[in-house]
Amino acid sequence: MTDDRKDILQKKMSEVRRAAEERDAERRAAKNGCPYIDVRKVPVVTGALKLIPEAEARDARAAAVEIRTHEIAVAALDPMSLKVRKIADDLVGRRFVPKLFTVSQSGLEEAWRLYKFVSDDQEGITGKFEINTVEELTRTIKNLKGVEAEFAKRELKKLSTTELFQIVLAGALALQSSDIHFEAEESSARIRYRLDGLLHDAFATLPQRNYDSLISRIKLLSGLKINIHGEPQDGRFTIQLLKKEIEVRVSIIPSEFGEAVVMRILDPDSINVDLNHLGIRADDMDIVRRAIEKPNGLILNTGPTGSGKTTTLYAFLRTIVKPEIKIITVEDPIEYRLPGIEQTQTNTDVGYTFAGGLRAILRQDPDIILIGEIRDQETADIALQAALTGHVVFSTLHTNDAVGAVPRLVDLGVNIGGTSGDFIFTTTAVDALPPATRTS
Repeated sequence: MTDDRKDILQKKMSEVRRAAEERDAERRAAKNGCPYIDVRKVPVVTGALKLIPEAEARDARAAAVEIRTHEIAVAALDPMSLKVRKIADDLVGRRFVPKLFTVSQSGLEEAWRLYKFVSDDQEGITGKFEINTVEELTRTIKNLKGVEAEFAKRELKKLSTTELFQIVLAGALALQSSDIHFEAEESSARIRYRLDGLLHDAFATLPQRNYDSLISRIKLLSGLKINIHGEPQDGRFTIQLLKKEIEVRVSIIPSEFGEAVVMRILDPDSINVDLNHLGIRADDMDIVRRAIEKPNGLILNTGPTGSGKTTTLYAFLRTIVKPEIKIITVEDPIEYRLPGIEQTQTNTDVGYTFAGGLRAILRQDPDIILIGEIRDQETADIALQAALTGHVVFSTLHTNDAVGAVPRLVDLGVNIGGTSGDFIFTTTAVDALPPATRTS
């Protein structure tokens, strides 16, 4: 039998044993009257875990797994034991309300393994990421080879998760990467940076052990469920540098060999680009300047992910912002703050979509509107009507080039032929900006 077949068999056997354990825990829960809990499906919160010291938790065969205001979920192998009851009484004395649950031994061990993250949590690393060595590393790293050199200086077996993360972040900031991609592979993992729209390897053979610790670290920083591995998660954290804060948006999805993570780096310096430094050709620049100075019309920017659509539109806004005009945006999410401009963020829970937000914005008597993206016919129709009735509208569209903007709008159901007015479609490409396509 090959090693691969052995691994598959062992994995299946482990899954069968775990399923049997969980069924046994359910039966015990029915007998003792304390509800059953499956730790694989419940996010274990380090803030709850640290309320019971690890040694005491192991001795009582219990763990605090979740906290909501003053209610604490305590999972135990035997919730009726004297040691568990003592823990519950202690929590009551600290003005908590313990809720006891029955758990399997494997589930309990899974919760205990997360105690290694409690020390990080106690240091206050939950929403802010204050780091001194990052700025030193950004001055050292000049290119991708510089990132590789930083890894080469260190022995991976002895490299802490914090040091590893510092190098990855510093490399991304030094190279002005828009995204960091963490990708699990069969026997190792890969870290890649997106630079000017293209992905480049920063570390192609990261050992799985380091990768797992790194992903857990990212989850902790982003306020995500550390013990949940089979479902998508989204979070965020902030890198607190000496002169600025850099926001990082995190997306995690399950993949074949582990979890895949993409971190979007929102560096305020990267967006602070003047219109003259966008790389637009002189003849195209004349078209753009005439367009953004008009009292009404629609400007759509297209291009692939990471090509600079947001940077370009923000440069347009910074060029025309002045006290005499009112500019309002509806974005998903707000990526960067712009002075002198009212920025709003979509919230589907309250019905504030692009279309709903655009309707509300029009009642605010704006001169210029920025819509983060046109995704549907309703938003497109309102945007076009706004552009034809005395407003300048900026937005982006999901096409790879300017020419594709027209068929895309037609595909959304917009009646382009029935409109009369000026529309500018530009493409933000990876290497250069091709000529804008103009239609009337």
